[in-house]
Amino acid sequence: MTRYYAPEIVRKVRCEARQAIADKIAAWLIDNKDDKYGVEISEKIRDRKIKLSTIDWKKLDPRDYAYIEYFFPTAIAYNFNLDITESNDASVDLNFLAAVTKGTVSIPIKSGVDRSRNNVQTFTIADKFGYLLKDLPEYYCDPHEVPPGFFSTHSNYVYPIAGKIGVDAMVDDFVDLTLFGALAGEKGESKPAMAYAQQFTTKVYGDVSPKITIVSSASFKDGTLGFSNFREDKHKIVVGFSLAVSPQFAKEDEKVGTYVNLEGDATTRRAVSAIDQLILRTERNFVLVE
Repeated sequence: MTRYYAPEIVRKVRCEARQAIADKIAAWLIDNKDDKYGVEISEKIRDRKIKLSTIDWKKLDPRDYAYIEYFFPTAIAYNFNLDITESNDASVDLNFLAAVTKGTVSIPIKSGVDRSRNNVQTFTIADKFGYLLKDLPEYYCDPHEVPPGFFSTHSNYVYPIAGKIGVDAMVDDFVDLTLFGALAGEKGESKPAMAYAQQFTTKVYGDVSPKITIVSSASFKDGTLGFSNFREDKHKIVVGFSLAVSPQFAKEDEKVGTYVNLEGDATTRRAVSAIDQLILRTERNFVLVE
């Protein structure tokens, strides 16, 4: 099982988000047969045969471009909690025979070493849809720049963080609810933000207990060596989305988060605030009154 470190996990998730946004756009464009350029790039996006940063979005049909441009300022924030525990234990059991007046008595001796280590990292980063599509360097998500299989297109049920974690479904829900589910509300009344949480736990363990018996010894009966090792990886990712915040609401989220620092511009703060509220509701069973 390959272990991934924080920078690698972040890279995988950001690139999965980038591709999910591009795929959502491609699914929209391919239905407009009157826009030849849109159909052409949608097919290339689908087949992974185009560099996203080279697309001239303004060449699209004006109606399609208007929808896509609407989402460019959208913030997507990711809160990572990486909790890894390793344990390496070793023990020795020895049985000696001591002579007494009418026989022998067994004298067991046991010793061992128990070692464990726990490492926890938590941090938050943020992107904009437009930055991921237009400005993120192409090498960052280029599969030729990383080991084979790094950017997996399938779920990994043994070590989930190594595979696709489902950002595409999050993007689908957010965009569809924004366009068709009144997520933004009427006249900007509702907060145009959503958050999702994914948690994966993988535990790998192994035990070895060989037994030794020496028949020819007058004092040593038998012994057992024990080795126990396990590693438990807990990866939790909370993803928050926010549409561009209107100027009249720019001061609204200038507050201190309970679990996550609310930093960045107003739109980024709104996305991070959605993450903070989800953690409050789900991990602390805290009901927010807004």
